[in-house]
Amino acid sequence: MLKEENKEIIEKSIENKKINSNLVDLSIDAALNPKARLNEGIILSKIASSVTDITDGLASELYELFDANKNFNRNNNLGIRVYEDKIANEPLFEEMYDLSKILNKDIFDLIFHIGEDFELLFTFNNDNENSIIDELSKKLNFIIIGEINNYNKVEIEYCDGKVQKLSSKGYEHLSND
Repeated sequence: MLKEENKEIIEKSIENKKINSNLVDLSIDAALNPKARLNEGIILSKIASSVTDITDGLASELYELFDANKNFNRNNNLGIRVYEDKIANEPLFEEMYDLSKILNKDIFDLIFHIGEDFELLFTFNNDNENSIIDELSKKLNFIIIGEINNYNKVEIEYCDGKVQKLSSKGYEHLSND
């Protein structure tokens, strides 16, 4: 739920052309009219090694994949690393960054800890990475934000080379925030 104080800040920022109203409209439309990614799910069912939606937030769902793997095979050290530079290449990143500054929020808090109904997070085996990417690119709009590794944790690598463990915090359905 958009807090009243944030709503006023956003409206003033749109009027002053500090942020693009398209981002706000897109966000509101996605929240009020979520669209299940059924066709994408069918396509990914033939290629992906795992798929989940990010309703509770990207970080929360990265941990869901990580934990599911640990429950399936306790003896492996698989982890997940996402990359700031790959996320920053997302077309809406710059507008989200502007919005985060206006709301006095950390951009990565918005990206990792706020959910997006029905947007999909998936993994695939990289044995045939280039052919998989080529095949998926013809059918889906997606970005690669990271990789599975052997570090046994979920982390982000920033553009400056710093690596930090990601918090598993996700959207809390019964929270007052």
